[in-house]
Amino acid sequence: MHVRFADCEIDTAAVELRREGSPVPVEPLVFKALVLLITHADRAVSKDELLDAVWPGKVVTESTLSNAIKLARKAVGDCGEQQQIIRTVCGHGFRFVAPLEPVAKPERAAPSRHTDAVEAVAHVQSAPGSDSANLLDVFDAPALPEMPSVALLGFESLSAAVAPNIFVEGLAVDLNARLSRMPGLFVVARGSAR
Repeated sequence: MHVRFADCEIDTAAVELRREGSPVPVEPLVFKALVLLITHADRAVSKDELLDAVWPGKVVTESTLSNAIKLARKAVGDCGEQQQIIRTVCGHGFRFVAPLEPVAKPERAAPSRHTDAVEAVAHVQSAPGSDSANLLDVFDAPALPEMPSVALLGFESLSAAVAPNIFVEGLAVDLNARLSRMPGLFVVARGSAR
C-alpha cells in the first residue's frame, strides 16, 4: 500500500512514512498501528482490535495503546486536540479520517550514466564463454532518491578484545539511526551497503 494524506505519504512495502517529502522515523509498532488504521479508514477500529493486531498474544495496557496513538499522531502532524487525521471514537477506539489518495507506482527511471555503465559491463561479461551471461536479469539498479544519500560502511576495531567490537557495532548502529533522522538525507540501509 502506498497512499498520500495531508502532507504525508506512507509506503508499506518500504516501511516508510514521509512528511513534506522527508522521512519520518516511526517505531515499528507505531507504524503497524498507523497502517492498521489507514487500512480500515472506512470504519472505527476498536481498541481491542488494535491491541490484538499490533501486540498479538501480549498483555498490553490501554496506556501503551494511547501512547502509540499519540506517537502516530505526532508522526503525521496531528494531535489529540485537533484530531484531523486520527480521531478518537469515545468508548470504542480510533478512526483514520484524513482523505487518502493512492500513489501510483513510479515508472522505471530513465537510463542514467550509472545504468549505462552497468549495461556496458554486463554486455562485456555476457560475451561467449563468460559465466555471467544473465547479469542484467539479476541486477536492475533502482532509481536513486532525489536527495543527498549516505551509506555508513561501519567501523573496524583495532583492538583484539571482544568489548571494543561490541562498541564498534553499537557505534555504527547509533550513527546510522541518528543520520536517518536528519531531514533531507537518504541513508542506505546498513545491510545494503556491505
